[in-house]
Amino acid sequence: MNPNVDWSEAPVDADHWEMTEHGAVWATTGEVAGLRDNGEEFVVNALFPCGDDYAPSFGWPHGQMLDSATPRP
Repeated sequence: MNPNVDWSEAPVDADHWEMTEHGAVWATTGEVAGLRDNGEEFVVNALFPCGDDYAPSFGWPHGQMLDSATPRP
C-alpha cells in the first residue's frame, strides 16, 4: 500500500490506486466471470482502470507493482 496517495485527486469512481507496468492508475473493483475447462463457472474480483489517464505516482517507484494496490479509505 502507498500511504502517500492523495485521494482528493482521484476520480469519483476510483476505489483503488495501483502501480502497473506502464505507470500508476486509479482503479475500480469489478467482477470478471468465466468458464473453466471443465465447464465450471467462476467469478473473481479484479481492478479496472478508471478512464484513460494515468494517476500520479505519489512517490511509489515506477515498476514496483507488488503491494502497490491501495484501497480508498
